[in-house]
Amino acid sequence: MRNLWHRWPQIKGDPYFDKINGLPKFVASTTLRKTTWNSTLINGDVAEEISKLKNQAGKNIMKYGTTGLDYALIKHNLVDELRLFVLPTVVGKGRRLFEGFDAADLKLTLTGTTRFRNGVVLLCYIPEWAVPLRDEEGVESPVKSVYSNA
Repeated sequence: MRNLWHRWPQIKGDPYFDKINGLPKFVASTTLRKTTWNSTLINGDVAEEISKLKNQAGKNIMKYGTTGLDYALIKHNLVDELRLFVLPTVVGKGRRLFEGFDAADLKLTLTGTTRFRNGVVLLCYIPEWAVPLRDEEGVESPVKSVYSNA
């Protein structure tokens, strides 16, 4: 994400980049003292701060990539949906998405798949702890937080 902070804000006139650049961003860090790119720094108890964000009115919260933050979000049941993009690339090393977890404890339910022409596959899962949100009339609402491993 660090590279994005420098490049993406400069891109103007593209609908996708204009939308991303306009969205509020939250950065969890123990080393940063200030942020840029329309962002707010989270430097205290990350689980507590994300929980507060989830309880606010508004749209979904998305998290991209695989970082040390994953463990805290999953451990504290703060992820309502996982969207995992499987790329047809063999890397051989690197950070594992569920590092530090016993796979049996995750209890994920596959809710959808999408296959793209370039070979990428999107897998959507809902963790056992994520109860679908409903509006006042009982209609299922979109999830409040989305974890996307891009």
